[in-house]
Amino acid sequence: MQVHLIKQQAIEAYVAGNAASKRSFEYWVTAIKHADWETHGDIDPS
Repeated sequence: MQVHLIKQQAIEAYVAGNAASKRSFEYWVTAIKHADWETHGDIDPS
């Protein structure tokens, strides 16, 4: 199951105003682009 990021522009706009969060958001975007979950429970196991 692939997760699609709909508004990457919103993340980029946030990061532009919050430079300290840039690396974390880049990591997160990369992680979701390459993730291949089997079920919704894999995304949020809580």
